Amino acid sequence: MAKIVTLHPREAALADPDTAADAAGPALEGDLEDLAAELSRIGLAYRGGRFADLRRGLDRAVRLADRAGLPKVAAAAATVAEVSRTADAAALAATLARLMRLGDGALCTLWDLQDRRI
Repeated sequence: MAKIVTLHPREAALADPDTAADAAGPALEGDLEDLAAELSRIGLAYRGGRFADLRRGLDRAVRLADRAGLPKVAAAAATVAEVSRTADAAALAATLARLMRLGDGALCTLWDLQDRRI
């Protein structure tokens, strides 16, 4: 009998300390909330097959992630946007899953750090 291997991808979405420090406070908190909402809308657009909405959301996510000092999240969103213009459904699903993992991890980490400062 063949052995089944389950992969658990892990990748840290490190924040750019200079950008994150510059954006600290209410501006960063607002960008993080906007990014979280945008990632949710991106997921809904993908599951609904609304690819024009998906691309618009990805463009917004790139800008928000850049402002929040999350270059890996911004790069992942840009990659998903590029792939969404192709007919490669598997690549789109894979790059979108990576974006969601990075985004969730980055948001949770930054929110935890903000909570510790209070």
